[in-house]
Amino acid sequence: MRRVENEEEGKFWEAWIKDDTIFCYRFGKIGSQGHIKIKKFKTKAEAEAELEEKLAEKLEEGFAEPGAAENDEEAEAEAEGADEGSESEDNDDESEESDDESEDESEESDDDDESEDESDDDESEDESEDDESEESDDDESEDESEESDDDESEDESDDDESEDETEDESEESDDDESEESDDDEQPRRRSRAEPLPVIEVAPKPLLPARVRPRKPTSLAASRAVEALEALRAAAVSGHRSWKIGRLARSSRRALEGLGGTDLARHDAVAAALDAVTNLVLAPRRRLALEDALGLLWVVDAKTFARTVAGWRARMLASPVAPSLGLLAAVVDSVPDPEVAVHVATALVNRSLPPAAFRRWFGRIKPFLEESLATQGTGLAAFVAALAPGNDETLKARLAEVMP
Repeated sequence: MRRVENEEEGKFWEAWIKDDTIFCYRFGKIGSQGHIKIKKFKTKAEAEAELEEKLAEKLEEGFAEPGAAENDEEAEAEAEGADEGSESEDNDDESEESDDESEDESEESDDDDESEDESDDDESEDESEDDESEESDDDESEDESEESDDDESEDESDDDESEDETEDESEESDDDESEESDDDEQPRRRSRAEPLPVIEVAPKPLLPARVRPRKPTSLAASRAVEALEALRAAAVSGHRSWKIGRLARSSRRALEGLGGTDLARHDAVAAALDAVTNLVLAPRRRLALEDALGLLWVVDAKTFARTVAGWRARMLASPVAPSLGLLAAVVDSVPDPEVAVHVATALVNRSLPPAAFRRWFGRIKPFLEESLATQGTGLAAFVAALAPGNDETLKARLAEVMP
């Protein structure tokens, strides 16, 4: 694990590699647990390169590894000691030169002393007179010195008192600083302990996309209209189901070319789709509800809800009345329109085998529960509000999704 700190700002940053490919780093105030971020790479080399790059950025921002400042101080102390040693050697050289000079001067002074002894005898008489005068001067100077000594002693006593006061203040300040330093250093000791375990939060699952978003073009819209008109003509003419199924798949692919855009912006496509979906309620030569749901699966949620509302208003005694009623109830009960499309299609589409239905509903169930929770409704109340009528298939599916 690599760790750097910025003592001026009181921040730390540390990073490590987990399972060879996961780059993890923690940052925050010194003494706190900090925040953890993770980033996964394909290879160990990529993860290590990311660590080194981020570490270099932190060093440029003023962070430093713990203990780097102490090493710098020790290096400076060693450099100062080396400078003092070189100065002492220079002083030794100078002292040796001064000793040589003193020896020369002493030899010259011996020669001068012999000549001066003779003159000293003549001057001794004069010096005796001077000694007497010097003694009187010494007595006066001693008295003055005693007085000055008394004054100095008083000043020293005052200085001692002031020194005592300053010492007391300095001791108190030292105690306060030591307590504060202990408090400051205590979190740092904790922060340099073993790194906390990495808590990996599982990403929230995404609702499966029904169609890949893309920008619709006029050519894509015209192809969708042509495919839908061919499907309607085949259904009205009573062609075989395999041919209608093939045309339904072609119409679905053509609608996918619009990228799930709101069909309210494409009147021709919306009219052609309405003409096809209205055949679900036709008395004869109807379009299978499953084929219609396949078309609605790749359009926007608003168009899905509008079509279901039109079916409910016209269903009356239609054979698909229970399914249409269930579709309308789901659209009305689920706040999120996109989730409503998934749930309604899964419950009503009879072409799904039981195992496929369970897998599909299992994937969208968490999103349904989350959407219902926004209005204070649970899954049990939602299922109870649906009316499958006498349709055994719908009853069986609702029984499977009951909590």
